[in-house]
Amino acid sequence: MSDISFYASPKELYDILEFVLTETDIEVYETYSGHERELKKFKNAADVLQWYSINITEERNCKGFRIAFYSPSVMKNRIITKINLKKETGHIYRYCIEGWALIIFSFEGIKDGRLCGSDFFLSNSEKRAKQWEDTYGDKFGPASDVNWDAFLELSKKLNKVIKKSSVAKTGSCYIMEDAMHFSKTKGRLATMYPIVPLRQVKEKTPEEIRKASPPRKDAICTCGNNTFHLRLNRLESVGLAACTKCHTQFYLLDSGDHWDEIVEEEGLPRQVKCTKVHNAFGIIFVYDYRDPIEGEVPDVESVGIVTICATCGYRKHQMTIEIDYSPTDTLVNQPLVLTKKINV
Repeated sequence: MSDISFYASPKELYDILEFVLTETDIEVYETYSGHERELKKFKNAADVLQWYSINITEERNCKGFRIAFYSPSVMKNRIITKINLKKETGHIYRYCIEGWALIIFSFEGIKDGRLCGSDFFLSNSEKRAKQWEDTYGDKFGPASDVNWDAFLELSKKLNKVIKKSSVAKTGSCYIMEDAMHFSKTKGRLATMYPIVPLRQVKEKTPEEIRKASPPRKDAICTCGNNTFHLRLNRLESVGLAACTKCHTQFYLLDSGDHWDEIVEEEGLPRQVKCTKVHNAFGIIFVYDYRDPIEGEVPDVESVGIVTICATCGYRKHQMTIEIDYSPTDTLVNQPLVLTKKINV
C-alpha cells in the first residue's frame, strides 16, 4: 500500500534518513537480514548508506534497498522473526521484522545513469489489520494495541518532508530538488511520464476531473497485446500478469509493494484458469471512488479485478482490492507495473 512515491538523489536519501532518525522516534532496521546473521538496526543515516554501498555523489550506478521504520509510539513492541530456510537454498535461517504498523522505505537505485523511484508504504491500515487479526493476532497481538492515529500522523509527517522539498511531479511521483538537478546534469529519471514543475500544476475543471476518474480500464501490454497469463493471491490482494505475446511481466496495481514477502512466506500464487482450464485472459480494472473533494480528482476506494477468458469468453470477478491511502492516481494511470523477470 504505497503512501507516497518520489524521486530522491542519494544526497536526499541521506537527508531523509537524517530527519527520520533525529526528528522522530523511529528506529530503522533491515526488512530482512542476510543469511545466518542477526537483523541489523541502523545507528544513523551514514550507517544506512554505508551498509548498502551508496555514495552521495553517485551518478551512474548504485543498488537499491528496502528498510523498515518502527516507531515505539505507534507499536509497543517490534517483532523480530527467525525464518528457517529450506535445505535446497543452501542456507539455514535469516531474520525479518514484522508487526501491524511498520513504514517501509524503498529505494530502487541508480541503473546506468537512470535514477529510479523511491516509496514510503504502510504495512497495514487499521481496517486491514483487524481483518487479519484472527490469522496473525497470536503473533502480532491485538490490532487495537496499535496507536493508529499516531501511525497516520507519522506517515503525514514524512510525506510533508517529501512534498516540501519537491519541485516537480512525473505522473503521481514527486521529484525532489536534487533529483531534478540530477536529471538535468548527470543522468535521467526512470519514468515514462512528462515532468511537470509544481508551479505549472493547475486546478482541474469538473470535466477534467470526470475524465481522470474512469470507472474501468482494460489491461494492455507495452507491446499492444491485451491477453495475459495471471497469478493471484486473493487473500493478500496481489497479482502478477504475463503478456501472452511478448511474455513481459507486470504486477497488478500495488502488488509489488508486498510481492517478495508474500512469496517468501506462502510461495508463488497459483495460476488462474477458467472453468474449461484455459489460462489466457483479458483483464479489466473496475474502479470505485471515494466522495470527491471539490476541485480535486477523487481517490480510488477499491479496484475490482475482472477476467475474460480469451478462448471461451468466460467472464469472472476474481477479487476486489480495498485501497486506504492517498494519492491513488497511479492505480488508474498505471494499473500494470512493469517488473523484472520472475521465474514462474
